[in-house]
Amino acid sequence: MNPKLQAALLLPFVAGALTAQDLRLETRVTPTRILAQVEGAAAGALVVLVLGLHEAPNKLPGGQLLGVEPDAVTAIAVADLTGTARIGALLPRDAGEIRCFVQAVAVAPKRPLDAPGGITVSKVASLHSESS
Repeated sequence: MNPKLQAALLLPFVAGALTAQDLRLETRVTPTRILAQVEGAAAGALVVLVLGLHEAPNKLPGGQLLGVEPDAVTAIAVADLTGTARIGALLPRDAGEIRCFVQAVAVAPKRPLDAPGGITVSKVASLHSESS
């Protein structure tokens, strides 16, 4: 079979595999809030920051995996034209020490959820802060 034809036939499967963990997530915890910056989302994507006390694989449409057992959706933002979203979530005053896992999930606008790039995720990050 022609190599170009093989590549064309495999592209939808490879593209789906490449969308896993496309987002870059940077987090920081202050005594009063969780700050996150997410890069690599589609412009205008709805970006959700999910917190969980445990890591656990949860299937999402399009073959993506949510890597945390979701205990809370802390905040939602819309990605700007560069695909960046900045998210801040307030913490209760008596939150004390925080140990949890966090992951960003982006839902692309005008794209089916099960299509490649419809949902993209970041790697799971561990958050830890000392009590204030």
